[in-house]
Amino acid sequence: MQVVETFGRYVEKWSETDPARARGLLKTGWEAQDLKLRLAPDKTLSSADQYLARLMMDTMLKPLKDPEHSILVSIFTPCELMQEAGLYPYNVEGFSCYLAGSKAERALLQTAEDAGISETLCSYHKTFIGAAKRGLLPRPRCIVYTSLACDANLLTFKELAALYDVPSFAIDIPAERNDANVAYVAGQLRDLGVFLEKIPEKRSTTQACVSAWRAAGGRWRIMTSFRNGAWTNTFRRIWYRRCIAA
Repeated sequence: MQVVETFGRYVEKWSETDPARARGLLKTGWEAQDLKLRLAPDKTLSSADQYLARLMMDTMLKPLKDPEHSILVSIFTPCELMQEAGLYPYNVEGFSCYLAGSKAERALLQTAEDAGISETLCSYHKTFIGAAKRGLLPRPRCIVYTSLACDANLLTFKELAALYDVPSFAIDIPAERNDANVAYVAGQLRDLGVFLEKIPEKRSTTQACVSAWRAAGGRWRIMTSFRNGAWTNTFRRIWYRRCIAA
């Protein structure tokens, strides 16, 4: 724990005077943790939890390694279109959790409050704003966010879009679920595809979605055949031998 606290103090200290150096330290520290997760995972965790830990660490490293293909999102933003276009979404809340886990959040919170951000704003959002204002985080390609699930999104992402000077796209989610509101949100998701198409140097969302649809169709046929009994007898025999006959 002492190592983590020392690491966090240096990230905080260097981010005030040399943000690029602090960002390099943060990236190096997280890469070391990523290596540890792969070579010496926590044996008390299930294999699924170990995989999730590696997956999340990779997600947090992407914007530090390749900011040109990274998109800043809110936690409930649907990211499938971005991923199919070869872009890397990462959310404010998750990234701030990792900053806090690295013991580097205190100075970032103070920076946000010194800039006029309310003390009552969500700590995750405030941590990220402070990191952005210090220059600790690289400039994302664009920003996509929704109105779910708290009002902090409306302040945070407008602030970040202005700070980074990047295009942003907001998805408004009505409170009530009905056919009209579903159609309204669906229309916004189509508009999101148009918004992403304007980002240069990425795969076409239309072509990517067609490929994904074809792949999903193949998986659906496999699942359907399984449900219809094509493999049921095989798995029944395996289950009987392993669990009953033994």
